[in-house]
Amino acid sequence: MNVMRALKKTACAAMVWAALAAPSFAATFSNTWSFVDADTGEMVGGVISGLIDGENLSADGLTITVTQSPHVVMLGDYAFNFSAAAGYPSDKDTYSASNGVVTFANFIYANEMGEFLTFGTNPIGGSFYPQLVSYNTGERAYNETFGVQFSAVTASVPEPASWAMMISGFGMIGATMRRRRGTTTAAA
Repeated sequence: MNVMRALKKTACAAMVWAALAAPSFAATFSNTWSFVDADTGEMVGGVISGLIDGENLSADGLTITVTQSPHVVMLGDYAFNFSAAAGYPSDKDTYSASNGVVTFANFIYANEMGEFLTFGTNPIGGSFYPQLVSYNTGERAYNETFGVQFSAVTASVPEPASWAMMISGFGMIGATMRRRRGTTTAAA
């Protein structure tokens, strides 16, 4: 009987250890991005998804959404593939990210309406400066002085390792309560 208990405890401990040892990060992540339009002083921003940590990574395959702009026509989704088909790609269409935040960006995306989104984090260093340009309406939001600012999107769903830790904690509390219930003695 004691051998079975020991085996159960060992198996339970191994499962908890395996769950806690699992990496607690997702393969891809998202960042919010923003810059201040030099003409209007209004914020331009959105979300960029499909990012991974690394240096000089291809910008192809990212998902970019503009959620805030002084020009309504520029709101919506932008795709790298469309800009490549339109003849605007560059061999410098890259980004770098570390610890879940973009640290360098230099690429062009476009939407189906002909609005182009240029990301640049270091305009003074010769990279693109951030801008949204509509070749249909002539509207533009840009900032030649400061680059795009990126920040991590906080996850609202706990990672698997957090779930495992929480469930094992509840299990330990339950085991402690069960053990105490069996050893309680009545006072006379």
